[in-house]
Amino acid sequence: MGRRVRQIPASPWVAFLLLAALALLPSTALAKGRRPARHAAPGHAAQKRLAITSSEGGGPAEGPVRAQIARILAKAKIKALPQKKGTAPSEDQQWLALGQKLKVDGFVQLSFASERGKQSVDISVRTASDGASLGTETFTAHGSPGRLAAVVAKGFWKKLGSAVKLTAPAQAGDTMGMPPRDLAHEEGAKPETPSEPETPPDTTTPEPAPTPEPEATERPEKKVVRPPVRRRPPAEEAPPEQAKEHHLPGLVAVAQLRYLHRSFTYVAPMPIAGASLNSPTVGLEVAWFPLTNFGISAGGDFEKWFKLVKVFPTTMLDVHGSLVFRLPLSFGDLRVQAGVFRHSFSVTDDGSGQRPNVSLPDTTYFGIRGGAGLDVRLGEGLSLMVDANYRLVTSLGAGSYGVKSAIYFPNAKAGVAFDAGLALAYHLNRMFAVALGGDVRRYAITTNATADDRIDATSAADTYLAGWVGVAGTFQ
Repeated sequence: MGRRVRQIPASPWVAFLLLAALALLPSTALAKGRRPARHAAPGHAAQKRLAITSSEGGGPAEGPVRAQIARILAKAKIKALPQKKGTAPSEDQQWLALGQKLKVDGFVQLSFASERGKQSVDISVRTASDGASLGTETFTAHGSPGRLAAVVAKGFWKKLGSAVKLTAPAQAGDTMGMPPRDLAHEEGAKPETPSEPETPPDTTTPEPAPTPEPEATERPEKKVVRPPVRRRPPAEEAPPEQAKEHHLPGLVAVAQLRYLHRSFTYVAPMPIAGASLNSPTVGLEVAWFPLTNFGISAGGDFEKWFKLVKVFPTTMLDVHGSLVFRLPLSFGDLRVQAGVFRHSFSVTDDGSGQRPNVSLPDTTYFGIRGGAGLDVRLGEGLSLMVDANYRLVTSLGAGSYGVKSAIYFPNAKAGVAFDAGLALAYHLNRMFAVALGGDVRRYAITTNATADDRIDATSAADTYLAGWVGVAGTFQ
């Protein structure tokens, strides 16, 4: 006998559940295909974004200042977007358009300015919602660009942090700073729906209508209350000529402590002993410019405490004065000068009557001096000065023991003479500087000696070499 298969009776509840599952499958697939966009959970707002912008002319200080601001914003969990340098927008609507393009909440605008020994930056915080300025502060420092960056790092968040927190992004498609209109939610708006054909009433039991899903309601835009901002009028840039004039000093004075080496040598058929000495001296140089390009200068050095061969007292005095024309340059200034000078060196008899036996005559050079100098700025607070002058000797002093006296060279004539100098200065501030330098002065003498002259020499050379340190004062 074959085994009979047992039939399980179908329950009406099982059939109902199967039909319900089949009916829900299309709706579930449709819901997956049009899943609504995710919104940030309350209390977890999107990260704020600020663009750091700047105008032309930032100079060496721009990089360190940008880095410090970016570091401060990152510490406050704000993303900093570096923006290329260029001409900054001049109107709020232009800032608004730029904010929409960059998709940022606001801007940190940098405007740099520098003077000799001082740098400053104006930092303005603007919101991208309407392009308005929320606050502006100026930071100033003397010295290197790193010092300005340190000042900004210390005071940026303290002075402008509240303005940074008030920045907000622009609404999409907004060019006038107002949110776009939504006509579907305005009062009195009626959606057009096509009329449905009438159907006979259904006598069967109506199916329960599906519960509509609640529509996502938009959160009302939070109004940003900004404190009143006092806007500064844009600073007018001075023409380049005025900027250069501002840096030119009106009075410069340099006090020097010098060390002098002087040598007087003869050129003769037979060797003749000359003379040399080493002695400290003091010097002073002063230049005054009552006009921007024209002025006068005077200076010299003095010695009265050295004794030749430890017996004969000596006196040395070199003074000069000139009219000066000054030409400002982008890297410093050029000076052209012309004037007169007098340089004397004398040996006094000690009372023993042995002065005529000394082979060194007294020298007094008088004449016209002219040349040029260049002052070059090497960096922040450092400058280099060079100058050279030709000395046209018009008179050789005589006197009892002078070059043209009877016991030396009555027919002597002056030859080529010149002076040159080099100095390096470090400016402690806008008024004072320390300097060191060196200079040379050289005179050539043609003796025209005869057989009757006591010293048989054809020519002589008188050379002065000096090094010095000093303090300079600069006054506007």
